[in-house]
Amino acid sequence: MSLRPVGVVGEVSTPTSVDVKASNPLPTGTYAYLRFRVRDPASGSESVREVVGLVGSTMYRSLVPVVTSPEVGSFESFASSLAPLKHESSMRVLIIADITGGKAEAPRYPPPPETPVYLATVEHLRPIYAYNPPTSVRLGYLVG
Repeated sequence: MSLRPVGVVGEVSTPTSVDVKASNPLPTGTYAYLRFRVRDPASGSESVREVVGLVGSTMYRSLVPVVTSPEVGSFESFASSLAPLKHESSMRVLIIADITGGKAEAPRYPPPPETPVYLATVEHLRPIYAYNPPTSVRLGYLVG
């Protein structure tokens, strides 16, 4: 299955949160998947990490200043003057798990800038939400 990027990691990245740049925003609550290389400074070895995150906030940003002019007489001409404006979407993705090797762990490495961001699939979410008694942690009880 071929994944298609929906954005890239922007300027700010931590192990638990990344800023994502895209042409169109993803809805909040959407799961995202990132795959990136890291180098261990102690050993010098390189490995590939896979993480899953959740879009926590999203917005559009104009890349050029929006200037209104008093000469604009009608809404139609005003709207047509704004049509060619360039914009980008900025999203904050909260990284919830490192799923490298099919096992969910706490994320430890920040994804590098310009890392592609993809929509997470069911296969990416399975290590996080699958019920496995030996490795699951009981969080409470359902009361109904």
